[in-house]
Amino acid sequence: MSGIAGAVHLDGRPADPALIGRMARALAHRGPDGESRWVAGPVGLAHRRLAAATPEDKQPFADTDGRVFVWDGRLDQPARFEHAWGEFAVAAWDARSKTLLCARDAFGVKPLYYHWDGRRLLFASEVGALLEDAAVVRRPDASTIADYLLMDFRDPGATFFEGIRRVPPGHVLTVGKRGLSLHRYWRPAASAPGVSEEDHAANFAACLLESVRDRLSDASAAGVLLSGGIDSTLIAAVAGAVRGRDARPLASATVLHEGLLAEDWHVHERLHPRDSDRLSGATERRGLPGTVGAVRRGRRPRVPRAAHRHRRRRAVERRGAGRDR
Repeated sequence: MSGIAGAVHLDGRPADPALIGRMARALAHRGPDGESRWVAGPVGLAHRRLAAATPEDKQPFADTDGRVFVWDGRLDQPARFEHAWGEFAVAAWDARSKTLLCARDAFGVKPLYYHWDGRRLLFASEVGALLEDAAVVRRPDASTIADYLLMDFRDPGATFFEGIRRVPPGHVLTVGKRGLSLHRYWRPAASAPGVSEEDHAANFAACLLESVRDRLSDASAAGVLLSGGIDSTLIAAVAGAVRGRDARPLASATVLHEGLLAEDWHVHERLHPRDSDRLSGATERRGLPGTVGAVRRGRRPRVPRAAHRHRRRRAVERRGAGRDR
């Protein structure tokens, strides 16, 4: 996970480097391992990152056509985001056309917020970075809050803050000589007539396999959060198949809380007492004292300090995923 921010002035005024710096620092928790900024004339871009795998991964990234990119997420070809897999939020400045593009992935996993006053656009991964500019009012949007409480979000670009909106999933925001425009670049493909359920299932299985393989291809270390549902179980099974029998076991984590699996565990103990003892010993050896015993008795397990540190780190990596407000 990382964080992006920036500003562009359509009236020709130069971007404020100090403001770009404050916006970047407001996103430090999203990318604690480094900060990069690029300011040229009316535009400024910033990126906060986790440790980059190679120097080439550092942003902002400039191509041979005079475009400069920053993005949050995984984006192998930022200039072709319409065809990209995975989750991302990207901003691109085209010096030739003097146009800024801001886009989000098809499902909106990565957040991207903006403020537009008719002459200047501010964008960032989080609302707090936009509020670093004193010109952005700090006022709740009462009508949006009421709409959410009554009907959920009916406007996919609305937020709880007056004057601040978000780029909807699968959309691209364009700011240039003609002002601001928003259009949808992705829609689910319509089902072709005559396609059977078996064909749909086969196509889904192929897409899932390719997605997991793609994520593992350049990962020095990989793991999966096992929630107990079918989605994480499927991903773990596919990842194990992709890695093969000779690879290191796939790291996994499960959050235990009071009462979790208590009833199922009692049944498992009666049916498979040897497995229960083996699992209990394994958790003790791996630094999770009392975890299985706590589940047996329906109590909250003791979590070691190392696990708390890992949880905080994972919280940084996962912040911004899912339904954003």
